[in-house]
Amino acid sequence: MQFTLHQLRAFVTVVSAGSVTRAADELHLTQPAVSMQLKGFEDSFEQPLFERVGRRMDLTPFGQEVLDQAQLVLDQAELLHAKRQAKSSPWTGTLSIASVSTGKYVLPRFLASFAADHPHVGIQLQVTNRSRVLELLEENAVDYAFVSLLPERMEVNAIPLVPNALHLVAPAGWIIPDPDAPEFAAWLSESPLIFREAGSGTRRAFERLLRDRGLEVEPVWELATNEAVKQAVIAGMGVSLMSVAGFAVERRLGLLESRPVDGGWDTAWQLVARKGKELSPLRERFESHMAAHQKAIVANHFPWAVNL
Repeated sequence: MQFTLHQLRAFVTVVSAGSVTRAADELHLTQPAVSMQLKGFEDSFEQPLFERVGRRMDLTPFGQEVLDQAQLVLDQAELLHAKRQAKSSPWTGTLSIASVSTGKYVLPRFLASFAADHPHVGIQLQVTNRSRVLELLEENAVDYAFVSLLPERMEVNAIPLVPNALHLVAPAGWIIPDPDAPEFAAWLSESPLIFREAGSGTRRAFERLLRDRGLEVEPVWELATNEAVKQAVIAGMGVSLMSVAGFAVERRLGLLESRPVDGGWDTAWQLVARKGKELSPLRERFESHMAAHQKAIVANHFPWAVNL
């Protein structure tokens, strides 16, 4: 039994189209060519595939069995063709990244740029809390972590992408004093404070800001994600310290107030990888793309960060 994929395709198309003429139109072939392929396919079997009555071509029970198997063969052939096309690109494989929750407002812009130029590269992105992000990096379970503060007890190589501006945020209509004014510390001590969970970068920065002002204020609210903190502020529950990346849209819409504060920190949204981890050709390509497109992406999508 010998037949070609062209014959298989002709057989399946004739059955689905209902006639050789319509099958020829779908396959962009002449009717004699389809008839020849169909006859060659039928002749390779000892049992008839069709029962012909006039112009009608009805499948025999055996023909139905052959049709089912032929469709499976064509489906597998399409999968192989797709794999061959994917492998024709020099950049294939998968990159894995773990990001802190606020990073979801920043990282996708960079990943979209890379994906547009490297359509055959898969990207696995996990968004979770800082502690878990660093665990995944330390366990070598991901290629990169996306954080605003570098890990303290792990040697890493960092690729800064966007400066991380931190602002005090308050409900719309609230007046936030100048952080350098004498009344600022009193305002902080009297305001209900909303903190991120212990271990997060903004939680540490907020605690440092309070210590520098000589304050020991307990949080009224402790929430696990940037989005939860933002919604709490918008709802009028209190004030917090947040990355501009996480509330730039809401600020533009007038849903909350914000004021930059200088806490002596120098942070940036950055991709970090374990120092000593072998740099594969794909990762080298990824890092080169980030470096080459970083300024343009920041200018186009994060204008608040251009002059930081």
